[in-house]
Amino acid sequence: SSRGAARRERLKPFSPSLSHPMAGPLRYPPHQEDAEAHSGKPADGSFFRGRILPASTSLEPCEGDSDFALRVKADLRRAVTTAAQCQVVPALESWGFILRAKGAPDNEMRQLPGSWQGLHEWRVDWSFASRVRDLVWLDDKIEQRRRIEAAFGGDLFVPRPLEGAQLPSAGVEDPALQALCSCAWPLVIKASHGANSNAVQVLPSGAAPAAVLEAAARVLASEVEELEAWPIYEVPKGFVAERCYPPLPGSQHPAPLELSVFCIWQDVIGGVFFPWPHRFWVDASGLVWELPREECLQKKAKDACLCEKARARQNLPAGPPGGVGALREALDKHWGHIARISGLVAKLACCEELRVDWFLGDHALGPRLNEVTYMGGPRMMPRSAGSAFLRAILEGWAARGGGDCEGALGSRSMWMERRVASRGKKCGKGRRTARPPEGGR
Repeated sequence: SSRGAARRERLKPFSPSLSHPMAGPLRYPPHQEDAEAHSGKPADGSFFRGRILPASTSLEPCEGDSDFALRVKADLRRAVTTAAQCQVVPALESWGFILRAKGAPDNEMRQLPGSWQGLHEWRVDWSFASRVRDLVWLDDKIEQRRRIEAAFGGDLFVPRPLEGAQLPSAGVEDPALQALCSCAWPLVIKASHGANSNAVQVLPSGAAPAAVLEAAARVLASEVEELEAWPIYEVPKGFVAERCYPPLPGSQHPAPLELSVFCIWQDVIGGVFFPWPHRFWVDASGLVWELPREECLQKKAKDACLCEKARARQNLPAGPPGGVGALREALDKHWGHIARISGLVAKLACCEELRVDWFLGDHALGPRLNEVTYMGGPRMMPRSAGSAFLRAILEGWAARGGGDCEGALGSRSMWMERRVASRGKKCGKGRRTARPPEGGR
């Protein structure tokens, strides 16, 4: 059938010897003459068949854009102008090469993902074929702290008196452990190889050394679920014991205020507050925006937003104590420091996109880094931001030239084969896989 033929065409191994010249940057969308030469269609978004960079994703102001969307696009346009000069991990150039090739006008399939979620899933699957070891440290909570504080100075993270790849050899008699337990604040014990809070234990102040060791042993034995990118499975197992960052004053929930700062092309674009990623936005200047419900992620207007469901499951408040004024007060004095360090960390990581998570709201500690990671899927950002972020990433790669790629790295079917070989038998939908054999990585 025609559908089967199209699918077989999509699964053909990628060949870097496409007829479209890859030495120079491609343009998204193509200029008018390119569109007419390759398809006879105008370069107004319909050229991409509505699946690849439609007109609605343009970074230029469009009719009907909200003030929030206009601000996000302006910040992204600024970032894209410097994309060609950004230093990235050399192995990532093959990722840019693939995206340019799959979106080239001469490529009749034009297979670029049409959403931020699609790009995120491509990147995760591609990681199993490319295995970029230079990015493993971004998933290692011990190593990222070491590198960042070595580069930019100490006291950036929450105080962390104890960490390591194994439990203290002296057991409960370990001096560092006893000093930790004598502190008058709650503790957080988490896996240095964890993801999505899969291995986090909170202990009250004055916890016994035996209780700390027991919690550390549990997180050391934890496993990351089978939905992550390749680097997380290469992180050596370890544990971190750190001070529990206090919540906002007046909060009835022990969770601290967390700000996720998004960096695209090593430039700070904005950020969101956890657990309200669709209700508030911090732009690149540090201004806090209250967002309408249209920015929530929901299939139907009557449905609850994904972040509302997550808050309900965790018994988290619907809004911050003190409202948007409390968020602005917590951020105003520190945004310059947060934005500066976040941008420096993005440059240190040498990636095209990064998320830098901060704790803030406590006057004594001030803002402290929690972790550095990838931006992740669209649940962490308002609806309008996702399509604009996709456009900015692709336009940035299009502005960069050169690069190379092994044929296998450009084949989506090969990505999945490598993933299955690495993590076990594929089952269900998406990237979910069965647990690998004991001892397998």
